[in-house]
Amino acid sequence: MITTFCHQLGYLRSSVPAVPPILRRTPSVVADTHILFSSKNRSIMPPTDNEDEPQVKESVIRLMTRLAMQYNAVNLSQGFPNEPPPRKVKLALAQAVLSGKDEGLLQYNHCDITEQELTDSLMNLLTKSSEDIVSDELNQYSPPMGRADARKAVSNYYSRLYHYKVSEDDITLTLGATEAVATALRTVGRPGDKVVIFEPFHELYSSQCEIFYLDPVYVTLKPNKESNEWDYHTDELKDAIKGAKAIILNTPHNPTGKCFDWNELKQVVDLCLQEEDCYIITDEIYEHMTYPDDNGTPRKHLLIPEVFPQAAHRTLVCNSLGKSASATGWRLGWCLHPPALSSLYRGVHDQLVAMAPHPMQYASLA
Repeated sequence: MITTFCHQLGYLRSSVPAVPPILRRTPSVVADTHILFSSKNRSIMPPTDNEDEPQVKESVIRLMTRLAMQYNAVNLSQGFPNEPPPRKVKLALAQAVLSGKDEGLLQYNHCDITEQELTDSLMNLLTKSSEDIVSDELNQYSPPMGRADARKAVSNYYSRLYHYKVSEDDITLTLGATEAVATALRTVGRPGDKVVIFEPFHELYSSQCEIFYLDPVYVTLKPNKESNEWDYHTDELKDAIKGAKAIILNTPHNPTGKCFDWNELKQVVDLCLQEEDCYIITDEIYEHMTYPDDNGTPRKHLLIPEVFPQAAHRTLVCNSLGKSASATGWRLGWCLHPPALSSLYRGVHDQLVAMAPHPMQYASLA
């Protein structure tokens, strides 16, 4: 029924499968298929009399969610995980909100804390009166770039999983990956700059380009029946990147499930480095949702600044715990930005949203 709604509203291309591969391969998460926008059908609101005004309105994804609820339909639009966040993290959030204090179990024992310890701490807090809690830090502002210990945790995450060293001074906690990408676009882009996007794509990419008066150009991913993969034409990519200010690279890709391999990423890196000032903005919220190919060979997500260190100064890595931790409502993401861009990125972030939610930052340490 949702697919029917999409076709009636004109948001789906008939050439794109109604049920993309990532959805068929996902065992426990309702994949974030969203709306399969394309350059041939990218208008997201009726034209206005003033062509200079950004063509932006409320998310079609949320519209489809409301329609699904209204008509009791299966919602293939918005990516609601099937499982809740880890219980320990939820307990840590409850403790942060109730205590309001940066002390105790989470401060001294981030990684080894047990659910029972958190439960006992919560029970103790629940027996106290409001007068016993004389100060509250965790329900108030954090530093705009995020708590130092939470940024250190992100740094440790990349060191542990990718053997990639990144200073917490070059990490900003954001209001989800959505804001991380928006801030990255505003940091490197100026009105009229060209931004390359692989299609089909998440609606936010083109919408954010509109908001910041950037000019999106598109490179089409097409199903290859022989390899059963999604491929692009090299010449199309080369033409698109000429004169571009940035390329948005969503890998693993929503909605196709494509993992860009080493050769493809090398081509993107080389083409961007050939340009005077072209940045790579990655959206990596599905980094742990990779699936074997038809031969059973595992696909592997590659971190560009680690695999291609020559491009680290041109790469902004955007990510979030929303999907991998089943906490889409927490709106806690981050961006790894080159040192030369850290001050500007944080300034844009500060003026856009001030900070990521402070209690969630603290609870994520559990």
